[in-house]
Amino acid sequence: MPKPVSWANDAHSIRERATNSKAQTYTRQAIEHLFGVRRVAAQNLMKLIGRLNVVGSTHVVDRADVLDFLDSVIASDSITAGVLARQLSRDPTPRVNPLKLSLPSDLRTVTCRDLPENILLTPGELTVRGNSAEEIVEALMLLAQILTNDLDTALDLLQPPKPLPDAGTSELREMFARLEADERSRHSDPELTKR
Repeated sequence: MPKPVSWANDAHSIRERATNSKAQTYTRQAIEHLFGVRRVAAQNLMKLIGRLNVVGSTHVVDRADVLDFLDSVIASDSITAGVLARQLSRDPTPRVNPLKLSLPSDLRTVTCRDLPENILLTPGELTVRGNSAEEIVEALMLLAQILTNDLDTALDLLQPPKPLPDAGTSELREMFARLEADERSRHSDPELTKR
């Protein structure tokens, strides 16, 4: 059984206050005041409510997102069930796993001419090969350093070739028809064949 939401009995009045509010965004402190909760609960609510925006060094949520959140949980069988459903449907917070790999200092000045055989930059295609996931990630880190040091050359190497004109265009067909007609007339006119 999920823990009951402390503001469940006040959800409709919270919705009304948010509707009548002139504020377009809510800070954590404003969420604390609106929902009658403490700091950590307000932070968790802000994550559930919607997209967090940063204004200066302060996180805020839009009033429209607050109203959508309240409408959603009020429409549920119970406020607690609505909040729980929102928690379960929310995308998990990505975990940051810092890379434990680093480039040796002698590779910090690499350029495109230093590309190893397992990294190929060809027109319209980039290929990175490796015998393990770690080897591929190391190659990607090296490639990132190369792009940092020598981006213009890399862009030139990767630039796909310009497409050839379509031989089926009407202008080309007309040109070939004229050339064929000229060729036929040249073969049929004895004066032109003597030249």
